[in-house]
Amino acid sequence: NSQIFGSASDSTAFLCKACADAKNAATPQKCSSCSVPFCKGQKIFLRDDKGMCEKCVQIAAPLCTACKQPIIGEAVSLAGKPYHTQCVKCTVCSASINGSCKSTPEGLVCAECSRMISDKLSQLQELLKKGDMAAALPVMNALEARGVKLPASLTEAVKGASGKISDGGSEGGDEDVALVTAAFRKWDTNCDGFIS
Repeated sequence: NSQIFGSASDSTAFLCKACADAKNAATPQKCSSCSVPFCKGQKIFLRDDKGMCEKCVQIAAPLCTACKQPIIGEAVSLAGKPYHTQCVKCTVCSASINGSCKSTPEGLVCAECSRMISDKLSQLQELLKKGDMAAALPVMNALEARGVKLPASLTEAVKGASGKISDGGSEGGDEDVALVTAAFRKWDTNCDGFIS
């Protein structure tokens, strides 16, 4: 069990003992936060050139946006939010994100899923403008299956109207189109706002 040291230049990065020795980091004698002396073989973390025990580091460490656990080790910052590197996954397809992604209220979304969702939202918007609720329903269901949260009033209106299609149909209203337009803006159809 080797000791672990932190990086003075990055308060969320920590170094192993060999790397800390290579950078001439001195071994602290006690935790700078709780003042408990360090024992031989105990993990020691350096933060701003001060030694900390693992318990104090976990209290002081930023929480991962995805898993809500303290970040000790490798981390990335996306859209100003900290993540464990292993937590950078698409909330839609669950694949690890290695390229650009989009931060949405539902979480991180890979570029491919974001484009697919934007296309489906665009299709839904056009169907509602035409008043084609029967065709809008499967598109809306596909979006919801992918984790897109559409306004409840929209889903109720589309589901209710699609049931009335056999009775002469129901027109999509401007209100329905406005609800999809609001959801559409969230997903940013031009892929602006993607983070690399």
